[in-house]
Amino acid sequence: MMMKFNFGLLISEYAASKNPLVRVPDITRSYQDIPTFNENSNSMNVVPGDTVNIVSNMRTLTADLTTTFAISFPVLGSSVTRMTWTGVGTSPGFRTARSLGVDSTTIISVTRRAPSIVRFATVSGTAFSTLSILVGDFIRIERSTDAFDSPFSVQNQGTTLKIVGVGASTFDVQDNGILAAEIGAALGSGFATAMKVLSAGPVKVGDVVLLDGNSSLVNAGRYSITQVSDSYIEFISPQAYPETFVNNPLSVKIYVGLIGFINLHANGPIQISIDGNPSFGLGMLTPTDGIFFGSINAFMLQATNNTDCSIKISYQCASLVE
Repeated sequence: MMMKFNFGLLISEYAASKNPLVRVPDITRSYQDIPTFNENSNSMNVVPGDTVNIVSNMRTLTADLTTTFAISFPVLGSSVTRMTWTGVGTSPGFRTARSLGVDSTTIISVTRRAPSIVRFATVSGTAFSTLSILVGDFIRIERSTDAFDSPFSVQNQGTTLKIVGVGASTFDVQDNGILAAEIGAALGSGFATAMKVLSAGPVKVGDVVLLDGNSSLVNAGRYSITQVSDSYIEFISPQAYPETFVNNPLSVKIYVGLIGFINLHANGPIQISIDGNPSFGLGMLTPTDGIFFGSINAFMLQATNNTDCSIKISYQCASLVE
């Protein structure tokens, strides 16, 4: 849930005082009504030699050093860019595709059951199986591209909708009235592509993909994900360049949002890494000292304890709405 973040920053130095706990503020900053989400606060102990994630907004993928991606335009002349797993190497695991058991003979109907609910059922041919479908999964009706002709109506193409009910041979979808009725959509030779039932995650529309390292300089950057399937994600990039690349090193990262603000305290020297880069080394901090980052443009902070003693870390953070 998005919230308005109000944050006050005080940077101070020790000043002469009869009370050693009293400090005189030198700089104050106030950040008011900044749209944020993922507000969080926590504390943890870092044992000697250990590295821990203080904050991580990254999605967990199964992609490894063998995963091979291809960047292409599904519709020539469009700025919609698709990054697809080529089938070489380990699947990235954007989402899990449920087994439907359909084939080229399967014909599907879409009928309205209520103002905001439609039912998918098999009219003839090989019936689809609902054994692996879960309430909360999503159905993705693929749209026509230069390489694929969808058997569904134009109104229904390109939609991704939540499944709210599962029967023995049917499933119901919440569509809020946007889908058109289909008397019989013959899946045909494109049955494996035309309609998929997918898990709800880990990757979601609105997440951000970072391409860095192995893709061309033209494609490198951060992009908001507009569509997601089990084997591809889509984003808008008018300057995208078609290419195939191997994810070695691990250069494709997907995260839910940037860490905008963090107030970090530690009771000992700790090494701080931003997005996997050990760029910051904190000296000894007392329980009343700390470090503040504002709009650090990062998706992960890690801490490494290079001492012989456990170190306690506490923090408050929030992610920025991009």
